[in-house]
Amino acid sequence: MIIQEVSTGEKIKDTLLNENIIDVDGTYPDNGLHQDGYWYVKKAINNRIPVVTLNQESKVINASTTEDLQINGTVKDVENDNVQISVTVAGITKTTSVNASSTAREWVLRWTKGELPEGTFIDVFVIADDGKGGAVAAVYDKNILIDKTGPSAPTISVSPEGWTNQNVQVNVTPGIDSISGISKTEYSISNGSWQTYTAPLTISTEGITSIKARSIDGAGNAGALQAVKTMIVKNPPTTPSIKLDSGSIYSKGWYKGPVNFDISGSTGYGNIQYEYKIGDGPFQSGTSEVIDLEGRTSVTARAINEAGIGNETQAIVQIDKTGPTATLTPNSSEWTSNSVKYKVLPTPIANRHHLKTSELQMCKRIKLLSSGIYHKEMSIRMVMYTK
Repeated sequence: MIIQEVSTGEKIKDTLLNENIIDVDGTYPDNGLHQDGYWYVKKAINNRIPVVTLNQESKVINASTTEDLQINGTVKDVENDNVQISVTVAGITKTTSVNASSTAREWVLRWTKGELPEGTFIDVFVIADDGKGGAVAAVYDKNILIDKTGPSAPTISVSPEGWTNQNVQVNVTPGIDSISGISKTEYSISNGSWQTYTAPLTISTEGITSIKARSIDGAGNAGALQAVKTMIVKNPPTTPSIKLDSGSIYSKGWYKGPVNFDISGSTGYGNIQYEYKIGDGPFQSGTSEVIDLEGRTSVTARAINEAGIGNETQAIVQIDKTGPTATLTPNSSEWTSNSVKYKVLPTPIANRHHLKTSELQMCKRIKLLSSGIYHKEMSIRMVMYTK
């Protein structure tokens, strides 16, 4: 106990001088003057608080992070006390014990990615406690960002839509991220490299062009992809072909019966459609029809897309279902004793086969053995040709 001492060395009751109390951490008793008239004061050894330092740096934990969240620093205690370090992040407390000394010693605390909720955490307190009443708090004042979810997909609009012969404008609206926000939005054309989107795009390339977009959040997470296609056509289709098909063909392109035609083969971009006309009639949409008209009939075909009408092509359908006729002279019932000459002449049929005009002369003497009527029968084969 420490009592006021006067110059004579005499002790005086009921007097306690604060300046005589050194490093007091408690008193006995603590309820005033003791019954013997003296103040009793417990003198304690001076306990100094630990000194803690922090490595201050922003922390980001995202979907692709493989390392734990780590907070570290140093601690020293001149009295070589065992110091406990504790830190609470997102409601999860981690502690470690350091056998401190007057020389700073390192400490580190770790949280796995899976145990931490998403969010942004700032002003995290680091407590250093030597267990003897010496405690100190330091503030981790850098952001701790936990964002393991990417943003939503952006929205892409094209104008005009579908096949067009105009340039197409592409607008991208960024996705949404409620935790760390959107850092940037990127796009890729035809699987090319990613580029930062800053303004609407103009696509002028003919054909189908694929465009992808994604948003990146503040933690570096890439969001879901959105994709569209632009479809531009600047040239008409190539010339189609006409295929004729019939069950029978006589010779040199002439058919004996109905003929079906099919139109196909045009290439190009856009929605390719076919048109045809028969003879001098109007064009109509379609790819096939049956021709049953005798004579020569023209079929004209063409292909069309959003860029216009392509070159025309034509086929001639030749149908002849009627055989030729012939005239045999003389053809009479007159009696004669002379040899007879026969002349065979074809009868042309308009707009059909052209028969080669020739004379078939057969001279044969008939010997009359007796009187009567004689008949001469012949089989004649007419040869046809096309001009």
